[in-house]
Amino acid sequence: MALPKILLLTEAVLSEESVGASRTLLNLLKEYPAENILLYSPTDSFKTHRYLPPFNQRNAFFNFYFLRPVRNRLGWMLNPMIKLLNFLWMEGQPIRLNKEIKKFEPDILLSVPLFPETMIITRRVIHKYRLPAYLYLMDDWITENNDNWIFNSLKKTSKEVLRGTDWLMISPSLRDRFIDYFSIPSPRCMIVHNPVEVKEFAPPVQKTSYTLAYAGSIWAMHKDALQSVSRAVKELTKRGMDVSLKLYCTENFYLEERNFWEENATIWGGLVPYTQLNEVLQEADLLVVTTAFDLSVAHLVRTSVLTKTTDYMNTGRAMLSVGPSYSATNRFVREYGVGYVLDSNELNKMTEKIGAILLDEKGRQEQAYHAWKVLKEQFSANVITQQLAAFLSHA
Repeated sequence: MALPKILLLTEAVLSEESVGASRTLLNLLKEYPAENILLYSPTDSFKTHRYLPPFNQRNAFFNFYFLRPVRNRLGWMLNPMIKLLNFLWMEGQPIRLNKEIKKFEPDILLSVPLFPETMIITRRVIHKYRLPAYLYLMDDWITENNDNWIFNSLKKTSKEVLRGTDWLMISPSLRDRFIDYFSIPSPRCMIVHNPVEVKEFAPPVQKTSYTLAYAGSIWAMHKDALQSVSRAVKELTKRGMDVSLKLYCTENFYLEERNFWEENATIWGGLVPYTQLNEVLQEADLLVVTTAFDLSVAHLVRTSVLTKTTDYMNTGRAMLSVGPSYSATNRFVREYGVGYVLDSNELNKMTEKIGAILLDEKGRQEQAYHAWKVLKEQFSANVITQQLAAFLSHA
């Protein structure tokens, strides 16, 4: 199958340090032929970060800011106007792609916007070049956002883009949310989870002490559920179990709540490079993925299957997904049977559940092997990239 030539439009940072949505996109396309990708991205990001192949071979740029936000005490007064000017700039800045388009001759546009600014550029590129267009979204950052810029808004722009593209979505919940909210009937859509290069299955070593591990950022959409796990771990230590929770994240996430973590049997393990993450996580007995119970982030929790979910499935260690019943990550873990699920943050229930999981070594190993097998058969890099190529080839 001849692979289509992609004009890739995104502000995702495609470097070794990529996390979250950027990591998912990098994993999805990192084996794509460099000669078949033209990356259209913000100038500053490309200059600041060391982009990996194939994303550093053919490049064109746009300016993400007309004016940068003010980071001092005057910000509350100046930043709303700066934000408006930036949106107007995205509407009006020249799109200098004619030379690159003529030379590269892309077959399709693939846009992966993470912020409103890039959604505006996406609409403009679709209008200007009339390429078959695909849109990849990884959570619902749109329907709760009321940004507008005099003659347009994020919601109007997003609706126009969604109506004019085929979709790649991180979850069925996200697809259904946009279908319902924007009244778009029967879009052509592929569900695309984070693809992983499958390692050999590594069974756990029997131990008398236990470690839970969490890897990744600790934003509001993760935080309260993760802290509930921490409290449950502390309660288990009070009951005589030798157990701790280890956080692998940037130091600022740990320091923001340092007193809380230290009081609740939780330690910082440092930030682990993605290439070493699998090996480090194999030191744990149970891997934790969390989505918050806080209703202010429910629109994100309902629609996003977190990147770390499939990464965890590759470790040979059991996974516990903690979050509300509407969590897309919980639904994914439950639907494919790839881990344990806790839909409650009630302390006693969590403590009993986590303690029982840790004491059931045979059950944990069986759960981990099943998750690894599902990953290999359905969510490996080979499987997903082949499915993606087929989907993109039928524009």
